[in-house]
Amino acid sequence: MIAFAVGMVLFALTVLFYVNRRTFKPLDRLVGKMSGAFKPVHPEHESMRRVIGLGYLETVFDQMFVDREQLEKQVRDSKPVLKWRIILDMLSGYRTEYASVRHHLEFTGIRLFSERFVVCTAEIGKEGGVSPKDETLYTYALCNVAEELMNMENSGAAVNLGAGFAAIVFSFAEGDMDQNHLRALAVLDLVLDVMKRQFGLQVTIGVGRCYQDMKDIPLSYEESQKALQYKMVIGSHSVISIEDLLGHDNQDYYRLIKMTDRIVEALKQTENGKLEGYISELFIEAVNGSLSPDLIRQLSYELIMKSLQVVASVGINTEETLEEMGNLHQRIIQCDNWQDAQRIVKTVLEGLAGKIEGKRSQRGSNKTIDRLLPYIQDHYRDSEFSLELLSEKFQLNPTYASKLFKEYTEKNFIDYLIEIRINASKELLAVKNRKINDIAEWVGYTNTRSYLRAFKKYTGMTPTEYREWVLMSEAKSASE
Repeated sequence: MIAFAVGMVLFALTVLFYVNRRTFKPLDRLVGKMSGAFKPVHPEHESMRRVIGLGYLETVFDQMFVDREQLEKQVRDSKPVLKWRIILDMLSGYRTEYASVRHHLEFTGIRLFSERFVVCTAEIGKEGGVSPKDETLYTYALCNVAEELMNMENSGAAVNLGAGFAAIVFSFAEGDMDQNHLRALAVLDLVLDVMKRQFGLQVTIGVGRCYQDMKDIPLSYEESQKALQYKMVIGSHSVISIEDLLGHDNQDYYRLIKMTDRIVEALKQTENGKLEGYISELFIEAVNGSLSPDLIRQLSYELIMKSLQVVASVGINTEETLEEMGNLHQRIIQCDNWQDAQRIVKTVLEGLAGKIEGKRSQRGSNKTIDRLLPYIQDHYRDSEFSLELLSEKFQLNPTYASKLFKEYTEKNFIDYLIEIRINASKELLAVKNRKINDIAEWVGYTNTRSYLRAFKKYTGMTPTEYREWVLMSEAKSASE
């Protein structure tokens, strides 16, 4: 009996051993795989893995939880970068469909509706300047303030563009385009107030139009950047809407804008006589074209803007120049009639011409340039005339000649050559019966299409339109 009992115990132990092996074999394989996939955090865990086997599973799961927490932290830390990338993709037109970007927006916490977008470009500044380190912090603060204010009733996001600039994107759940544009302007006024009061910052914001679809966000962004440029005229710490600048569609207005090119050219050459005459003609044309008071003011802004760009290209500090002139925006807004606006523009441009003359007198003359310019004037009608031929004639390196030309004429050689040819063709167009093709060939164009394209770019009119305008002006002058 004792022998039988001992035999049964041994048999039971044997059966238990084999059952245990078959039951836990898959689990042992899992432990082995996971033990190989996860490296032990501590050296003693290596021996533990070999000795304990199944007990090592707890250590593996602990490591998995630690890795999960680290992964979650990495995801949280990367959200601002992902948000920045998504907004920039929208601004550049890379992402145009709301449905395709919706889950990305939700993941990064960006609140945007599917339509009705307004894009703004903001620039920060401070009296005395802002250091690069503070610039980043202030721009970050601006983005936070903008998001907090616009998400109170609407939705939107703001990101740092670098160099003290930020992009602000509004979206609206309802309302028409004009209504939503006004809503955005109201919120931005609050942003300016908060940034001035809490941080002592001057924030200037350009605002684009409101568009229905996400695919049009790049258009609104481009308009906001153009509006921001008017900080030079309107002043800093202001909200500048593209709609206020452009007004309604008016073909006469855009034709007059092109007429400002010759005023700018006279300013470049500091030809005060022509400058005064061209300004007078511009405003008379504006009045005869029944341009609205707002558009006449806007025309003044555009002309001053172009003139300031000329001043900047010469190397004159435009900010100091504007400070000397006072608040131009306010002065033009307060004009009761177009004559007042004309007097302001004339005074400003004559002052700029004086600064350009002063800058050039400091620079002095250059004997090489003094020889090049007359030669160009005598040979621009040669269709093969080029910088290479000019350099070869005067035994100059083309790169050096180009640099010298830019330094002393403030324009590239090719631009200078085109302007000479276009200006020469203007004189010929005053002759009514002269053919356009003959004029193009006479001033150096073998291809009439190239001449038409260049003329349209530089004057805003076709040669035929320009001829009609000149003849009409002459007829008016004769009748008077």
